[in-house]
Amino acid sequence: KFQVVSDPSGTLGVNFEHSYADGLAWNRWLSEVWYDMQDMPNPEGFSALPRLPEVKELPGNKGPRLLKFNVPDLLFNNMRKAQAVAQELVARNHTQMLQFDGFGKQQIKQWKASPDGFVQLVFQLAYYRLHQRLPPTYESCATRLFFHGRTECIR
Repeated sequence: KFQVVSDPSGTLGVNFEHSYADGLAWNRWLSEVWYDMQDMPNPEGFSALPRLPEVKELPGNKGPRLLKFNVPDLLFNNMRKAQAVAQELVARNHTQMLQFDGFGKQQIKQWKASPDGFVQLVFQLAYYRLHQRLPPTYESCATRLFFHGRTECIR
């Protein structure tokens, strides 16, 4: 899934599931698009994207239309059950926000640590203190800058 969301003021946001594609590739793409939109040279030295003609309207396009699906009863009932289970899980989720002013990302960087990695460790510590066991963990590890590098995961 990849969605570019905009509002009437021209503010853009991007929402995507990157499990099928490396996040670094998406970040590079977003960076290139951003600099091209601003008519600024990309600091990474990548060439500008080619200019495309503006299209105000597509001939013969009548706009969005409702898609109708024929869903068998068994599948529909299973979907309803799955929805009920998901709603129950959401209802049991209790979230609170804590504003911590003791230090921030600059201090963490002075400790030569990654702010994201630091927060991930805090989550793991909190889980351990709650459940007295280590949590299942997934964290990506970018090795693209190295010979034959790619994105791996750390578990």
